[in-house]
Order: sequence, then structure tokens, then C-alpha cells
Amino acid sequence: MYGEELQKLLSAATYMIIFFVSCFFTALADQSYEKKNKMKFVLYSATAILIPCILASSRNISVGTDTHNYYEIFTSIQKSASIDTAYQYWGVIDGLSYPFVLLNRMVSKLFGSFSVLLFIYELFAIFPIYIISFYYRDKAPAWVVLFVYYMMFYNTSLNISRQSIAVAFMILSIFLIYKHKYIKTILSLGVACIFHKTFYIGLLPIIYYFFDKHISNNRRKKVFRIFSIILIVTFVLEAPIILDYLLSSKIISGRGTGLLQIIFDTSDKYIDTVYKGLNKSAYLMILFRFVFIGCAQLRAWNSVGESPTV
Repeated sequence: MYGEELQKLLSAATYMIIFFVSCFFTALADQSYEKKNKMKFVLYSATAILIPCILASSRNISVGTDTHNYYEIFTSIQKSASIDTAYQYWGVIDGLSYPFVLLNRMVSKLFGSFSVLLFIYELFAIFPIYIISFYYRDKAPAWVVLFVYYMMFYNTSLNISRQSIAVAFMILSIFLIYKHKYIKTILSLGVACIFHKTFYIGLLPIIYYFFDKHISNNRRKKVFRIFSIILIVTFVLEAPIILDYLLSSKIISGRGTGLLQIIFDTSDKYIDTVYKGLNKSAYLMILFRFVFIGCAQLRAWNSVGESPTV
């Protein structure tokens, strides 16, 4: 018993040490940015990002909700006769995109190591957040932003890596669209699309931003914002009815419906059989985090001034 508790404490301590070291090098990178020392900035930034990525890549396949599934996909693609054969199988079974299958194929052939793939996953999850932390470093130190991310989302990125990458690039695309960097926004959304269908959620604030920005009349803008709030509240309150309609009309289907049913339904049997131990509260926490990010973004749109460019 005491051995297990000690192991948990050591594990938690390891994570905290990695977080602090990463934040320390982020602070050094911030200072280098101020002094316009590009070489030190790149060196410190690379160290800050690579350390948590190495930690994520060294984990056992039993660590993380979907890690074992990723391992099965990786080994299956590795053994496939060709990339097309792998895509025909996993594209149908799990709805994986061709670039995602190609990434697995390239890593399996070039390195033959699943750890390398986990490293790349974590790199893709952290790098967009790191960029954002330097976007608004005049409002909050970059290391603070990164530390908040580690405490709130790092463990989640180990559980659902594909979704975490998609969300990270979605958030980056929202910041890019605010800076009128449309090509980079499209590229960022493209990366999110490769990893998970969750990227559709990122389109909503972008669409809202475009409509809100291009309504010049203040009265119409207020009406539009009020209508948007009413629409969101209505969806939340009437979600079960809306969900039933979407499912019955087959507008939505597949694994994504499971997430919606977990959030808005009370069927514990469905949760246990489909998601094998992932309870409703865990997914509600993910939903609340989306709301938190959305509120923070709206506040940023209203208060942030000029920021460094990317």
C-alpha cells in the first residue's frame, strides 16, 4: 500500500519537476526575446518544448486512455503492405485521415519506434500553445501561460493525444485569424483536421468573429451578439432533443455521437460499454474547459493590443 502511494508521489514529483524546468527555460527564452538574441531564444525555446515531449514519449502504452489504441494503429500500419492498404483499413474502421496514416507509416519505416510517434504527438500539442504564450506575453508572462497549460491539459494530452493536437491548433487558428493571418489560419486548421474531427468546433468562433467584425452598425452588432447568446443557451437547454433529432436523421454519426451522448445523456450503460470507464464527469470537464478557453478568447479580443507577430 505504502509502496503504491510512494510511487504516485514520485510520479507526481517527476511531472512537477519537468513542468518547472520547462517553464524556467521559457522564462529564459522570454528574456532572450526581449534582448533580441535569436540564437538563445531558439535554444531556450527548443529546450522548454522538448523536455515535456521526451517525458510523454517515454511513457508506457498503459499510460493514457487512448495510448494503447494508438499503439495498435501504429503496429498495424507498420505491418501493412502499403500506405494505401493501411488507409483503406483504418480510414474505414476509425475514420483516420490519409496524412495521419502517412505520418504513422513514415515514423514506423524511418524510426521503427512508437516512442518517436508519441514524441511527435506531444510536440504538436505543445508547440501551438507555446506560440500563443508569446503572442500575448505583454498581458501575461509566457512561462505562466505554459504552466497553466501543463497543470490543466498536459495529462489530457497523454490520454487523448489526437484530440489535444486538434484543439491546440484550433486555438492557434483563432489567434491567427484575430491577427488577420488568413493563410496561417488555414494551415493551422488543416493540421487540426488531419488529427481529429474536433477541429469543427474551432470553426464556430472563427465564423462568429467574421460575422461580428463585418457588422458595422452597432445596433445590429448588439442584436447579433444577443441572438448568438440565446442560440447557445437554447442549444444547451434543449440539447437532448436536438441530439435525438440529429441522430435519428443521421446528420451526425460515428464515434463522435458517443461524446455527445455522454455529455447530454444519462445512459450509464452506454458510457460503460462504449467508453470503458471514461465517466460522464470527465467529458463534462472537457466541455467546461472549452467554455473557459472561449471566455478567455472573447476577453482577449476586447482587451489585447498589439502583440509580437509569428
